Amino acid sequence: MIQKKFMFKLTALVSFIASSLLFTACGDNPIEVENEKVFHFSNAKVHATLDSIVVQRQKVDLYRCLQANIGISDKQKRNERCTNFIEKYGDDTDLGIIIKMVSDTVNYSDDGKYTRSEESGKPGSSSSSGESSSSEQFYYLTKTKTLNVTLTSYKQVADSIRATKKVGDPDIRYRVKTFIDGDESGYDPISALILDEKNIKEWSGNKTVSMQIPRGIDSLEICPIVIDKNELDDHFDNVVVLENKCVSASKIGFIENKKSSVQKTSNEKVKLEWIWYLFEAE
Repeated sequence: MIQKKFMFKLTALVSFIASSLLFTACGDNPIEVENEKVFHFSNAKVHATLDSIVVQRQKVDLYRCLQANIGISDKQKRNERCTNFIEKYGDDTDLGIIIKMVSDTVNYSDDGKYTRSEESGKPGSSSSSGESSSSEQFYYLTKTKTLNVTLTSYKQVADSIRATKKVGDPDIRYRVKTFIDGDESGYDPISALILDEKNIKEWSGNKTVSMQIPRGIDSLEICPIVIDKNELDDHFDNVVVLENKCVSASKIGFIENKKSSVQKTSNEKVKLEWIWYLFEAE
């Protein structure tokens, strides 16, 4: 009798284990389910944190804009302009530029639109009489454009590049600074290497670099820089051969798309020939 009871309990236990294994095999793995819950919870927290950061940044930007434009005595108008300009330009325009645009109540409307064209202010122009121009142009970039710089020629005009070297190893790059209303824009200068050669006195060809110029910019300063490289056993002995020979361009919003400008830059040691132009990528 005892043996029968024992066999019954053993059979029931085996049956229970088998059914448990079958349930686990057919259903969801409890560990995977828990991991998925944790993942979704963590992901939600990340998104919530990022959203919170964006909101806080917008509040800080608005506060800075309001404080910088206390010259606009009408608080409601000041708040409206700051809010509209940050919403319209905030994604890809430096806050310093936005603040200047907000303060310019003569040229910018409260909704962030630039209200003057190339012809505005000229005697007899339709814009100066209060009529809007049919084809408005602005002195600043209304859209981000690409600056292309092409080097076509390099020549060492001095017999020796320096006292210890006859022929140079030119490293040629371009540095571009951006401005708005005569002041530095707040963007870092852009620098791009265009030629890196060893032991040459002359070079000709076409080497091009491209740089993005953000909207809101109205002036550029393009500066070619030539460095003679000298790699020694334990260090580099580099000497700047040409700098501070910059080309300036103002009211760049009026420059025709892809209109090239040929430049020659030289000093007592080297001579460069190069071309630059702005264009809007299609």
